[in-house]
Amino acid sequence: MENTLEKAALSQTASENYAGAAPDFLAAFGNLGAAAMANSPLDAKTNEMVILAIAIARQCEGCLLLHTRLALESGVSREELIAVINLSVLMGGGPASAYGATALKMYDDYAQAAKA
Repeated sequence: MENTLEKAALSQTASENYAGAAPDFLAAFGNLGAAAMANSPLDAKTNEMVILAIAIARQCEGCLLLHTRLALESGVSREELIAVINLSVLMGGGPASAYGATALKMYDDYAQAAKA
């Protein structure tokens, strides 16, 4: 659990550093994300499952650190996450299975931390 939470903290610090270096660009990127979510006919939970599937297939650990937590917070169950991982592996092959396993560990770590 600590490894996931430590990685999440480091990722957040790195993101904040980048935001300080390119504030206008990242503000625009943030607005793009907000617009995509606000104009989506999908609920927040489904949006997070789609984002996770893409993050797994694209092998983006930083994306997984953020969106696995947001998926848990939006009500994605462990079983739903496993279904997302399976679909991601179908589309992304072996490398996606490694990132899917990472996402599952992150989910379990975040869930354990939320209970503490």
